[in-house]
Amino acid sequence: MLYAARPLALHPMQLQKMQACYAQKDDNTF
Repeated sequence: MLYAARPLALHPMQLQKMQACYAQKDDNTF
C-alpha cells in the first residue's frame, strides 16, 4: 500500500485507524 510505504507522512490518528483496519483484516483472514 502507498500509505504503508511511508507511514511517517500520516497523522497519528490516521495511523491508528490504519492499524485498526489491518487488525480487522488479520482477524478476518485467520
